Amino acid sequence: MINRKRVIRYVYYLGLVLCIAVCALPITVYAAQVVDRIVAVVNDDVITQSELQESMLPFIADYKVRYEEKELEGKMDEVRQDALNRLIEEKLIFQEAKKREIAVEESEIESRLEVVKKKFNSEEEFYQAIRDSGVTMARLKEKYKEQIMMRNLVKGLINSNVNISPTQITAYYHGNIKDFSVPKMARFKVLLVKPLPDSNMDETERIVLNILDKIKDGQDFDILVRQFSQGPNVDKGGDMGYMPAGGIIKELDDQIELLNVGDTSGIIKTNTGFYIIKVIDKKEAGTLPISDVKDMIKDRLYQRESELTLREFIGNLKEDAYIKIK
Repeated sequence: MINRKRVIRYVYYLGLVLCIAVCALPITVYAAQVVDRIVAVVNDDVITQSELQESMLPFIADYKVRYEEKELEGKMDEVRQDALNRLIEEKLIFQEAKKREIAVEESEIESRLEVVKKKFNSEEEFYQAIRDSGVTMARLKEKYKEQIMMRNLVKGLINSNVNISPTQITAYYHGNIKDFSVPKMARFKVLLVKPLPDSNMDETERIVLNILDKIKDGQDFDILVRQFSQGPNVDKGGDMGYMPAGGIIKELDDQIELLNVGDTSGIIKTNTGFYIIKVIDKKEAGTLPISDVKDMIKDRLYQRESELTLREFIGNLKEDAYIKIK
């Protein structure tokens, strides 16, 4: 079954939902002292400089992660254009939502408020932020209502236009069969003893030989791992899970190739130390059956088709709109 919550992620990805300040950014942005001017006209609505500056904040935050400070300075025109494009699309979607009289229940707005409140340490801190910002609670609720109207419009659009059939899933599977190939894999356990401080390798090897004798005498491998191993996953008996051939230390990889399921190796000397490994299972290279991946394919196709549907929808809105950038 498709996870409809993905719809919301598509909306955010395409920049269609306005990020209200108290959700992720300092709410004081509403109180910024900016002399407003009109930067764009979208049908009967306008976009102001203060709206654009507010909309740029999440883009700037994203760019700060992706670019160095010097690079960021040269990206500000790109940031401004991205933010303006997002605002234009938001205006068009909200206008369409109003035109279609998309309903919003009061409970939806209250639920959104509760989510936002939880981002603060207390309700008092939340309300103090509201007071400090200069925005009224009524205006904040109105913003959330607009946001929910846009979200509901997009959800309805996708639900009515995107339907992934079994035929599509099968066609995608066979057309991308390489994506579902799996390499030869082995599940094994490791017991690692590292060289002792101030001792030579021969002394350490004698300790490992003693452990190997215990294994040959039938002592439990997992217990010996917990007693002696300095390697990974000691609490799991050294279990490394399934790992692909060629994806581990060559000396271990070579031994796994020679061992059968259930076999325990001799001492394997590496730069790290001395290993003893036990093979739990092996899987040959092959292709995952469609039954194992059909849900993933359906999800992938749903995401792709949803994105295409949204882009087409926005494109049509733009074609029929009067848009003037000042």
